[in-house]
Amino acid sequence: MISYSKGLWVRVPKSFIPEDFVMCLQITHGVRPQLTAEEFRSIAKIAFHFGFSNTVRYCEEQLIKINEQPNLIIKNFKMAVNFNMERYMIHLLIHIVSAKQLINILSKLDLEGMSSESMKDQDNMFDFIIRRGSYLYGHKQIVKFHSKKISDSNKDWIRVPNSITDDDFVICLQITHGARPHMTVGELEIVLKTAFHFGFSSTVRYCEQQLIEMDAQIKVKLTRKIKLAVKFNMERYLKISDLHKGWVRVPKSFNPGDFVMCLQITHGVRPQLSAGELERIIGFASHFGFTNAIRYCEGRLIEMKKQPELKMRNFKMAVKYNMKRYMIHLLIHIKSAKQLVNILSKLNLEEMSSESMKAFAAKIFSL
Repeated sequence: MISYSKGLWVRVPKSFIPEDFVMCLQITHGVRPQLTAEEFRSIAKIAFHFGFSNTVRYCEEQLIKINEQPNLIIKNFKMAVNFNMERYMIHLLIHIVSAKQLINILSKLDLEGMSSESMKDQDNMFDFIIRRGSYLYGHKQIVKFHSKKISDSNKDWIRVPNSITDDDFVICLQITHGARPHMTVGELEIVLKTAFHFGFSSTVRYCEQQLIEMDAQIKVKLTRKIKLAVKFNMERYLKISDLHKGWVRVPKSFNPGDFVMCLQITHGVRPQLSAGELERIIGFASHFGFTNAIRYCEGRLIEMKKQPELKMRNFKMAVKYNMKRYMIHLLIHIKSAKQLVNILSKLNLEEMSSESMKAFAAKIFSL
C-alpha cells in the first residue's frame, strides 16, 4: 500500500514495483521513455489500476509498434481484454490465420469481462472467417462455441429447434455471407427453415429466388409451393409461370401478396387489414373454396362498417359470395320499400342463395 501524510491508504497490485509506478506517472505527465515490451506491459497494468487511461493508450501504441508481428500467446489477448486495449486486440486478431486458432484463444478468455469494443472485434473476426468460406471446421467450432457459451450463461438467450443441426446453421451462415452452393429443393427448404428462424431475411429471399428458378426445370407440386410460401412469407414464389399455367386456374386479378394473406387467414393469422383488402381477399377465398376465410373477412367488414355504405357493389358482393350476415347488416340500414325495390331490381335473383332471399323477404315485410 502507498501511504499519505493524512493517513489515507491506496491499494496497489501485488506485483507493484515503485520504479514502474514512477515511470507510469512520468508518462502520464508527458515523458516518452524508451522501454521494452515487457516494461510497457507492466506500466499499462499499473496505469489501468490507477485509472490513467492516457498512459494505457500510450503503452498500447508502443506495443503495436514494437511487435509488428505479435506473439499470439494467450497472455497478450488476456492483457488486451483486461485493460480494454481495443487497438491492440485488433492488432492481434488480424494475425490469426484460422478459425480453429481463434476458437482456441476465445475458449480461454473471460468473455463476460470483455468490453463491448472487444466483443465487436471478435464478431468482425467471425464474419471475416465465415466470408472466406474455406474453414468448415471453424464454422462448426464457432457454432459449438456459441452454443456452449449460451447454455452456460443464459439458456433463454436463443431457442433453437431440435430439427436444426449445426451443419444446417453453418450452411445458412455461409449463404448469408455470400456463399452460393448448389442445392436441391429439399436442401433449400432446410436452409429456409433455419434462416427464417434466425431472421436472416436476405437468405430467405435468396432461397426464394432459387426455388423460382428451379420451377423452370422441375415441377414442384402446388400444395408444396403453397406450404412453403405461407410458412416463410414468400410472395414471389407463388407467381404462376407460363410453364405452369395448367396447374391451377387463378383470377385475372391474381395478386400473390393477397393470395398469401388469404392463406394466412385460412391458417389462423388475424392481420389488420383495410375494407378494400378484405374485399379482395374474399374474392380469392371464394375462388379457392376457403369458406372460413370468407366468414372471417365478412365478420371484419361488419365490425369496421357499423354504418355501411348502401352501394350496389356491396349488395352484389354479399350475393356473389353468399355472405348472409353481411347482407343482413346492409338490409337493416335500408329505410324505405322504394330503396329496397331499387336494389333488388339490379341484383341477379337467380344467383341469390335461399338465405339471402329469406333476408330480403323479411326486410320487405318489416317495411
